Amino acid sequence: MKLSSTLVCFVIGASFLGGCKAETKRTEKDRSIDTWLARTIRDEGMRNAIITQRTLYPYHFITDSENLNELGKLDLAVLVRHYRDNPGNINLRRGDADSTLYEGRVRKIRDLLEKAGLNAQAIKITDAMPGGPGVQSEHAIRILERDRMAGRGAGTAAAAGAREGEYGVHGATAPSGKGNQ
Repeated sequence: MKLSSTLVCFVIGASFLGGCKAETKRTEKDRSIDTWLARTIRDEGMRNAIITQRTLYPYHFITDSENLNELGKLDLAVLVRHYRDNPGNINLRRGDADSTLYEGRVRKIRDLLEKAGLNAQAIKITDAMPGGPGVQSEHAIRILERDRMAGRGAGTAAAAGAREGEYGVHGATAPSGKGNQ
């Protein structure tokens, strides 16, 4: 214990004394390392968000095309790297694409997955909510009906409650005791 305390004091003292000198003589290499570290942390956060959402939106494609734009290519590359070691699905949001364009986009994504060496048939591509299944419509309808029966108007109280957090994180589940009076 005594050796450990002495070692800690020495390290703190040495870093304090060394830190004073180092602050006055920060080199371009030090600034470069700091910049690299900040970018690495930011990029890791972005990769984690892409993997969690696992969703490609219409803005990931060239307008009215089945071809990905640069952002779409980058996001798909993140998913491909992740799916090499982890199973998963891709949510491909339809947006205002007609069925021909949407199916073309699905085919294009499958082709790109295969070219990347993945088993594209094992990856389900659907028009689903990002990051999860979303809200069951039956549950949302029950909330709207409850509000209508309570005289609050169709949906206005539910929408306000969702914005204010009354109905929970997704705006669809009423916490026990709230909204049931």
